[in-house]
Amino acid sequence: MKHINVLSRIFFTGCLFGAGCATTPSSRLYRLDARSETVEAQGEVVSRIIRLNSVTLPGVLHQPTVITETSPVQIHSSEYDRWAESLERQVAEVLSRNLTALLPNAHVVRGRMHPDLKADLEVHVEVLQLSGTLGDQARLDLRWSQSRRGEASAALHRWQGQRTLESMDVHAYVLAQSELLAEACQIMAKHLLSP
Repeated sequence: MKHINVLSRIFFTGCLFGAGCATTPSSRLYRLDARSETVEAQGEVVSRIIRLNSVTLPGVLHQPTVITETSPVQIHSSEYDRWAESLERQVAEVLSRNLTALLPNAHVVRGRMHPDLKADLEVHVEVLQLSGTLGDQARLDLRWSQSRRGEASAALHRWQGQRTLESMDVHAYVLAQSELLAEACQIMAKHLLSP
């Protein structure tokens, strides 16, 4: 009888362990994507250097989980939907890649990379909002300052955009944010090209 009880306990424990393992979902990792198509260089090649000096995000976005909104006063942090790397680093990389595609006559560098290069333009980007509600909309609100070498004052610009989400999944949300960043870069590129 004792032998049967021991076997029953082992079987029961094995079932619990197996059930626990079978129901634990794995994490889904996401990354933003540069969406701007490369523009062909026009005229002579200009050796203008643009330094994307800094990119900052709201404090709530400094965590590995994907944050979305469920109401104007409530956010949702998904346990299993995570960023593949720092969101701040991803935004900086995507902005840099998009601007490089849109400004073929310029050389875009990030932060302190290539410290020996003297930049013709210094750009600082502040993301004010990168949010959305699944199944509804994704929103992006950012401002940036740009200053030319030797100038004390900086021009300040702001851009806001939104995209309708066709589905309730995080994948659609991340794609929409990538598209919004590409659209913001089109506006930024126009300002960066202006005299």
